[in-house]
Amino acid sequence: KIIAVYNIKGGVGKTSTSVNLAYTIAKDGFNTLIVDLDPQGASTYYFKAQAKLKGKTKKILATKKDISESIIATDYSNLDILPADPSYRKIDFIIEDLKGGDKWLKRMLKPVKKAYDFVILDCPPNVTNLSENVFKNDTSKCQL
Repeated sequence: KIIAVYNIKGGVGKTSTSVNLAYTIAKDGFNTLIVDLDPQGASTYYFKAQAKLKGKTKKILATKKDISESIIATDYSNLDILPADPSYRKIDFIIEDLKGGDKWLKRMLKPVKKAYDFVILDCPPNVTNLSENVFKNDTSKCQL
């Protein structure tokens, strides 16, 4: 299952919901991945993770590279994170320029979906190419 925590407005608890939901699901024994899509990186901060992308977002998205090497284990059993990267602030421009950009999220998660029972997407606020991608790609939506 992929659960996207999204709201058009900032400051409404998306990250808190994502972090607590991911932790609770993992605590119940399910392999869980939290994907921090917000360039501010609050989920990444909560889990004390450091992005391995180091500004390589465009390369990863454009080449359809497997994201597995960028996933980091957290201090909690059954819970991993794909940390945010500051270059995510440009993600809408990257998605717009990609051929089939409206399906990049689905492609990006495909290599790791079988390894996790749940994938929690901590989404940034606003209506953007990224948010449209989240809604178009078979995710369960959780709006606050």
